[in-house]
Amino acid sequence: MTKDWCKCPEHNTKDFVKLTDFYYKNFIPDNWRLDYTTLHEQEENRTLYIEGHCNDCRGFMQSGSGISMNNTDKNLIEEIWNAFNSYRPFLNSVTERNDWYEHQDEMPQEYKTEEFVSLFKELDREYVSQTLQEILDEQNKINVLIVEPMKKPYAKIIDKKLESMQSVVGGWIECVGFDENDYNITLVCNEEGKLEGLVGNRKIGDDIIAGTFFITKSNDEGEFVSLSQSEIDKYSDRFIAPEKYTDEDVENSIYIEVYSDQEQDDEDLEG
Repeated sequence: MTKDWCKCPEHNTKDFVKLTDFYYKNFIPDNWRLDYTTLHEQEENRTLYIEGHCNDCRGFMQSGSGISMNNTDKNLIEEIWNAFNSYRPFLNSVTERNDWYEHQDEMPQEYKTEEFVSLFKELDREYVSQTLQEILDEQNKINVLIVEPMKKPYAKIIDKKLESMQSVVGGWIECVGFDENDYNITLVCNEEGKLEGLVGNRKIGDDIIAGTFFITKSNDEGEFVSLSQSEIDKYSDRFIAPEKYTDEDVENSIYIEVYSDQEQDDEDLEG
């Protein structure tokens, strides 16, 4: 079907800066479109488009995100899925456009996956649907290093759900940074391990971690992600030797800071 393109003079300019500014001011998204020929072979010019209209003349407009020519099959579907969830051009300048993006982001997963699969050719949809489910299952799991008292550490894949993490440590979780060379590495332990009388496990600085804990890391968005194999090896070596502590050792490592009323007033003034 022939598109009735935007006829505004600014839309036909060859000046990239002016054209970008025009899109910032006038592009209103309507729907997605995926241009591709095959999923199973390398291909040039694959593009995920957001189709829309001009806020001024109502003519057709579109903005596209290029897809790698090298990826195929599962890797390709994962790349397109990630673009589908992150490509938000000209954000924060037009309310109607931002509302459309917000709707995309807040759409229930079931409807979002259904819309995504519908972008593909009919003969590919069953394969895409099955492969996407595998991808989502993997994205909801992380590879961590579990350290139990009096045992050697071991790697395990766990769900990213809070309940799963609580199950590993046996209660409410507490996140502790302990590697001064990598602030993304996080030790997750039982927040009330000492109060519950759990067995002393490993010493971190002057503190003794009580009960089972695990090592993971966070990405730039603050989400827990899998450790790499080199990180698994590094922290396995660090915690390889079991450590034995008495109940008294664990109890003495509990640090509670107590202020007098005057000290608290002084600190408030200094703050």
